[in-house]
Amino acid sequence: MTGVFDRHPSLPVVGLGVGYLVAAAVHLVGGGNDGVATAVEAVLLGLLGTALLYGGVRLSRLDLDTHDGLRVFFWVLGSGLVGLVVATLLIKMQQLDGVELQNIPVLLVTASGATAIVGLGVAEYRERLWNERKTLREQTDYTTRLHRRLSVLNRALRHNLRNETTVIRGYTESLLDTEPRDDSRATLRTIRKHTKNVERLGNQAKRLNQVWENEFTDELDLTEVVEGSVEDVLAEYDDATVTTDLPPSAPADVHHRFDFAVTEAVENAVRHNDPGTDVRVSIDRDPPDTVTVSVSDTGDGIPEDELDAIREGSEDSLVHASGLGLWLMYWTVTMSNGDLSFERNEPQGTVVEMTVPATEAN
Repeated sequence: MTGVFDRHPSLPVVGLGVGYLVAAAVHLVGGGNDGVATAVEAVLLGLLGTALLYGGVRLSRLDLDTHDGLRVFFWVLGSGLVGLVVATLLIKMQQLDGVELQNIPVLLVTASGATAIVGLGVAEYRERLWNERKTLREQTDYTTRLHRRLSVLNRALRHNLRNETTVIRGYTESLLDTEPRDDSRATLRTIRKHTKNVERLGNQAKRLNQVWENEFTDELDLTEVVEGSVEDVLAEYDDATVTTDLPPSAPADVHHRFDFAVTEAVENAVRHNDPGTDVRVSIDRDPPDTVTVSVSDTGDGIPEDELDAIREGSEDSLVHASGLGLWLMYWTVTMSNGDLSFERNEPQGTVVEMTVPATEAN
């Protein structure tokens, strides 16, 4: 029996419902002379039993153990006893007043069944609430553990990437200073280029982690943000040229590290194209709703399969971005409650548009 209750903890409630159905059948078969009254009473008892059966079926769909099932049963049983006691007191009061009552057993069973159903409804609500709280706690604990693991992995990965690439870059620079052969120098330059790519990937991962960890938005002047981002890119790529078309101010409610997205868009336009590529950054305001930061270039354009991954918001083995730069833009703009879009720049190149909520100028 214990094993049955373990598999079906709502069985006691179902049994109680069956008991009321049996009582209805017995009363219908062996009732008094008034057939109509007997039938009505039997139907009422049958409805109470059916309601308890239905409640037991609903309970079986919850994640209950034996202890939970017994708790619900005793709650239902206690509610039924309360109804029985109250009905008994009311009947006694009526009898003391000289009132003649018929079918007292049926009245008592009906009263207990009605309050048992009320108790079942309350118990089911409590169990559902506790299950939801339990699930929420489990999800919170899992999320916390996952966040800690990802943080450890992120820090360890970036730390080791930085150490290893520093060593590789040091040896590469040393060989470039001493190696006279042109073919060897070309190989070393390729190694240096890919080493820088790995370092950049680590920095992008760090920035993306910072975006995810701090989700709050703030009012920023996007004109100042763009000016700072362009200045940072030009400091690294001194042979690049970036023109700007900016208003005196462009306040917006964005992620507090929105500069990550702007810097990545400008750097992407500069780094992936020839030095003579025309790169232009502008801000368009559509008061009072939005502000759009546009980064356009006349280069070769972003591969369509990478753009498909960003548009779909996920990656797989066939559709994926080659790095984290586009994802850094996507998540920063998305967490700014904005929209990121990529358009073709006629006749050649790409236009990256980041549209975010505007705020009123001070």
